Amino acid sequence: MVLHFIFPNPNGPYQAYPRRQDRQFQEPNARNAQGLFPPDACVFVGKHVPLSVFLAIIWILTSISLAIGINPETLARDVQEKFSSIGRCHVKIKLDKRNLPGAFVQFEKVEDADTALAWGENIKLHNRWLRIERARGKRTACFGSRDGAPVTQDHVSMALGWQGPIEACGFEHALNQFGMWTIICKVTFAFVDDFKDAVKAFKKNPVYYLIPLDIEGSPLVPRPYRQPPYYNNSNDPSTRRRRTKEIADLMRDKGHTRVPLPAELQPKTGHTVEEYVRKEAHSRGYDQDEQLLLDVIQDLENEQRAKHLREEWSTPSSDNSTARTPSASMYSSGSAFDSFSTDVQISEAGPQTQPQPEYLESTIDHLLSGDSSTAGLPRSTSTIRSRSRSKSI
Repeated sequence: MVLHFIFPNPNGPYQAYPRRQDRQFQEPNARNAQGLFPPDACVFVGKHVPLSVFLAIIWILTSISLAIGINPETLARDVQEKFSSIGRCHVKIKLDKRNLPGAFVQFEKVEDADTALAWGENIKLHNRWLRIERARGKRTACFGSRDGAPVTQDHVSMALGWQGPIEACGFEHALNQFGMWTIICKVTFAFVDDFKDAVKAFKKNPVYYLIPLDIEGSPLVPRPYRQPPYYNNSNDPSTRRRRTKEIADLMRDKGHTRVPLPAELQPKTGHTVEEYVRKEAHSRGYDQDEQLLLDVIQDLENEQRAKHLREEWSTPSSDNSTARTPSASMYSSGSAFDSFSTDVQISEAGPQTQPQPEYLESTIDHLLSGDSSTAGLPRSTSTIRSRSRSKSI
């Protein structure tokens, strides 16, 4: 006979169980995070050791794993800084028998852990791609009486209720140490740390025993199904992976990308906007911050595109003598389009010329010097995102 009891979570199916009483007001940190947040919100970052010794050596040299030879405190800080961009998390570093590091990243929300898993092998740290896997942890144990007597649900509640919330339990028939049939209970704790504390507490208990089982997660409560980011129903082993290597490489961050300005929109002086910016920045000694230069170049090129579109819109069409710009007579007097009509009348005087080097020089000088004044700057550069980075150039 097998009898299962599943204890519903009072906080809901996607929330953490209520904390143990002594953990109610604890501040989350790396030591107690697995006793405060759900096991499904924990991921493992590190190794996947092949069976072959030869492959293991190759794996150590070229694998997707944490860097070797870094101080554990430094490694924990760097891993936490990397994954904190996804959500609040707490990192614990552990070394295996081969002295290879592995990190348990305990997020505070299950959705953040799912996001980290969706990235797969596309997060890089210390010049190494990280391998991320689900780490539910072992939290199931066998509970029974030391004298071989059968246990009941009341025994479980009385003996284990103070150890932390229980997610599920199952009662089964088993042979005791005297060769007689009895009833034992397999108990799954809601939190990994509560399970570890309970196993330690019952080592010297004279009435009951609690033996940890080599079972990860909850064998009685399946995890709520979530559609994976990339689902493949093929039975071909070569297509079972969540992503192909080509897709993973495309998803990896390859730094700053910028669509170059077409030649017809460049200044009519034979030099591009980028050439002018770099020349002026070099003459003023501003060329040390490459990211700032790229921001300035992109802002000026965006202004060039916008100016080209305004000229194209205000220029009469070749097959029609009327202007493309809507006439002010189409709208009622005093409407919101009056200001637009005023802009149109100004632009009908003729297309504006492309910016000359003098215009670029003054604009570059304003942008690179960090001047708060926006007078004389193009409309797009006056709303440029804040460059109040403490890093001086």
